[in-house]
Amino acid sequence: MISVICVYNDLHLYNNFIKSSLEKQTVKYELIALDNTNNKFKSAAEALNYGAGQASGKYFMFVHQDIKFNTESWLEGAEKLLDNLEKMGVAGVAGIGNKYLRIVSNIKHGVPPRNAGNIKINNIEQVQTLDECLFIVKKEVYKKYYFDEKICNGWHLYAVDMCLTLQKQGYKNIVLPLEVYHLSVGQKICKVKKIFIFRRLPKEYYDCLKNVIKKHKDSYGFIYTTCGLWDTTRSIFIQKTIITAKDVCKNIYSIFAKIYRYFVPRKN
Repeated sequence: MISVICVYNDLHLYNNFIKSSLEKQTVKYELIALDNTNNKFKSAAEALNYGAGQASGKYFMFVHQDIKFNTESWLEGAEKLLDNLEKMGVAGVAGIGNKYLRIVSNIKHGVPPRNAGNIKINNIEQVQTLDECLFIVKKEVYKKYYFDEKICNGWHLYAVDMCLTLQKQGYKNIVLPLEVYHLSVGQKICKVKKIFIFRRLPKEYYDCLKNVIKKHKDSYGFIYTTCGLWDTTRSIFIQKTIITAKDVCKNIYSIFAKIYRYFVPRKN
């Protein structure tokens, strides 16, 4: 049985997405819903550790409030895949790293729905880290390697930290070839006058990233996340500057490409 652990801060989203989706499933499950509308919990690690302490299933699924399963047999199919995995660390629906330098996922997200990943899969694939929107850990593994509340003291990178810890211990982090819908598109895009487009991550993300890099830099030269690739030997400031510079170059290229297409129409 899968114990589904979800911390939510929007009751409407929770009821209309993950809760309603679970109620249609064909197999038994355990739902542990953590109400954080009044900011009872100060971090995802704190909330999910609290929820996992009440869970009794063979597998613990940590999931965002705005996730929907695409079939009524989703949990049943997930359990069958999980039961056949050897030395499983973290399993999820979106991941990156090791041999994959782009996001591996069958997720659709946003409005209207579009592919969230760069690489769609038909079989399980091993990666370095998983996205936080939905990931699963075996109960016996979680009991040894629960969320690090000191390192992940906000709402970011708690799955990444666990993935890195488990991979160091010889476990395999896996993307499952399963589809879900995620309302959120994750990384925010900032548009300036509808022309210039820049990627934006909150300050809290970078604060947590510094902690994660400090913890794992002796074991990893690069940390792959679905929000970016991070060099553990360079300062976060330098890497943020490089990202901005790349965005500027892409914007300039896009503008000149539009001008070129306007003045030099394609030949029939």
